Order: sequence, then C-alpha cells, then structure tokens
Amino acid sequence: MTRNIPTQLFFLRHGETDWNALGLTMGQANVALNRTGKQQAFAVREQIERYNVTSVWRSPLKRCQQTMQLAVPGLSRLPVSVLPGLAERNWGVYQGKSAVLRPSFYDSPPSAEPFDAFVERVRASISLIGDTDRPLVVSHSGVFRALCQIYGLETQKESVPNALPLQIEPGQFQMCA
Repeated sequence: MTRNIPTQLFFLRHGETDWNALGLTMGQANVALNRTGKQQAFAVREQIERYNVTSVWRSPLKRCQQTMQLAVPGLSRLPVSVLPGLAERNWGVYQGKSAVLRPSFYDSPPSAEPFDAFVERVRASISLIGDTDRPLVVSHSGVFRALCQIYGLETQKESVPNALPLQIEPGQFQMCA
C-alpha cells in the first residue's frame, strides 16, 4: 500500500552546532547543539506555538532531539515519532571535513549516499506521516533539500538557516511568521 505525503508540513532545521560554526560537513555524525544553537531553538518557541502543531516527527540525531525539546511548547502533550529516514544524508569520507571540499549536494560522490536514494529515503519517511493535521518535522538542511525535490519546489543551493521555521506544501514554502 502506498501512502501519500502530507499536503502541508512545518519544517524546522536543528539549531547551530560547533561543526556548523566551523563550516564542517556533519552528515550523520551525532553532534550536539552549541550555546548559540540552544538559544536559536528556544527563540522560535512562540512561532512554533502559533502554528498549533499536532505531531512532531524528527531525525534520531542528537541535534534534532535537543532542538525539538527547546523549540516545541507543550511537547509532553504531542505525539513524537523518531524516524531514522529523517537523518541527514550520509556523506561518507566527507563527514567531519570542510564543506568547501564536498561536491555539490546534488552530486553522488563515491562513499556518500547517492542523492536519489537519499530523496527516496526521505519520501518513504514522510509518507509515514500521512496527511495528519499539522505535523512538524525537525530535521536537517539536506532533508529540506530532499523535501524541495519531493514537493516540486525550486532547487536550493544554500543550506536552510538553522532554527528557521518553514511551512512546506506542494509548489511553495514560506517562512513562518
């Protein structure tokens, strides 16, 4: 049985980590938020609260868990699901190295997870969400790029900023006010 992707979702990239600040490729390395990242996540609480999210779906990586705990008011009243398929793309030998050394996000270098396989992994994960009311996905910049592909949005060359709430639906995304 094929399940549909949500018609809309709210997306929040994790807050900043020391690796972000240093310009390193994290991929699936389990890096925690730094002080700035914690402040960023806490600072978006009011925005998240205004959107009355009804469920939270997140990457299993620590930076997303911490962001969710700081950014989502009333978390104890919401269903939370950890989906391994929402983890960042595996960059193989490029993880832990300067992002300027890494090939384009849309390329599939040897030892890294192929871009098309990554997009399909994300698609399979968000199909588990189904068409629930107002889901929030707490994940990574790479997952945002995959969502752009899935929802038919313009290709994103730059990383989505840390802890910037976005609303995504077919054909468009916008910053949450």
